[in-house]
Amino acid sequence: MRRALALVAALLVACDGGNEDRATPSPAATVAATESATAAREPIPTRTVEATRPRNELVRQQQVLVFDIATETFTSLLPPAPDEEGAFYFASSFSPTFTPDGSHVWVSERSAFESRRYALDGSVEHEVPGWLMDESAPGTLAYLRQTPEGHELTVLRDNDVTDRDEIPTRGRIDLSPDGSKVAYWTAGEDETVAVEVADVTTGEVLAHAGRIGLCQCDGGAGFGWSPSSRYLAFADVRAPLGDDTDPEAGTYALDTITGARIRLAENEGRPGGWLEDDRYVGERDGWVVVLHLPTGEVERRIAPLDPRGAFFWVTGDMVAVPERDTRGLTQTTRIYDIASGTLVSEWPGEARASLVEGGVAVEQRTDPNSVILHHPLLREPYEARGWILPSPDGEHFAVADGVSVHIYRIVDGEPVEIGDHDDPEFRRWGISVHPSEWNAAGTHLLIAIGFGL
Repeated sequence: MRRALALVAALLVACDGGNEDRATPSPAATVAATESATAAREPIPTRTVEATRPRNELVRQQQVLVFDIATETFTSLLPPAPDEEGAFYFASSFSPTFTPDGSHVWVSERSAFESRRYALDGSVEHEVPGWLMDESAPGTLAYLRQTPEGHELTVLRDNDVTDRDEIPTRGRIDLSPDGSKVAYWTAGEDETVAVEVADVTTGEVLAHAGRIGLCQCDGGAGFGWSPSSRYLAFADVRAPLGDDTDPEAGTYALDTITGARIRLAENEGRPGGWLEDDRYVGERDGWVVVLHLPTGEVERRIAPLDPRGAFFWVTGDMVAVPERDTRGLTQTTRIYDIASGTLVSEWPGEARASLVEGGVAVEQRTDPNSVILHHPLLREPYEARGWILPSPDGEHFAVADGVSVHIYRIVDGEPVEIGDHDDPEFRRWGISVHPSEWNAAGTHLLIAIGFGL
């Protein structure tokens, strides 16, 4: 059984196309919501809908759950199937995702080339004959539609369907915030990957950057649109992987008006960091800086970078800058306010800041297996194994150890468990239970089970 899983994993990772930024771990076994071992209460009720088609035994335990904070219940959008046949959801390309307003969830089915838009009560409200969904723009949807000739980029805008069969996409797609443009990977020179941006209505290619990866598996950390929809941030990965001498590696932006390629940072990390007015939190001459892209000028410097690793993470109005030792291990993390450049806090080990209602939550990691949550509503720091996902509402957080998820409400400064999803079979087989994301309002938590390899 283990050998079969490993073989399927190897095959799918080779062809699913780099999704490092959305990775959610591994396959198969029995799943059930059970009573928490640490809380004396009744098991949490779970609403289940019928499986839409049979699935193969290897992946028939893949599930998608949504936890409702108000009712403290799980709803199963993609329930486990008892059948032996069929469909593959598998890799993280097909991990579920909330719609921008957080009121629905998209789940794409790999083998049938279908995607379903679920309401949070588990009902299917919309189906499309495609996969790799993106609904980043209100009223606009992009997906890859299966045709006899292959995959065809299709855009649905206000119920009007536009097929862009002339766009030779190889995988990742991403709509601009205003829905007027679509970015995608395509085949580049010498079997490399290129990124392009095209006009949704006309199909005209507005900007192109070649040789950003060795294959679609190496496309880096995805795309990041500027709020104005003018600029697209993307990663150009090191080729070959791990080659620190590659002069082109880094994070760049494509200007969809001029077609220019603009360097944003030396590392090819997650291309976030956009601010209003086409400004970007990037890197210049060893400093974290705010770049004004229309002029190419450095607007201001925020903090110096560690020369042993020029990495930093942007969350809302803050940037976290690690300091590393000679072995490349993070010893200290400093968190700065982007607007003023002032030092907000300093933490031993690795730390990430999250904006929550009422303040800033900091997740501090002092060793590979444990994390400490410093939260404005908690009397004492909360320590757990695995990782912690604070809710944007500032009153809840989820704790995951890879094979279980526990959800807490903060009451009078103390964490009170209100939901858990765990099963002995998860631990036996290493089934991954991954809290993918909170919706924007913090009212629901999306959980993927058995996705990604």
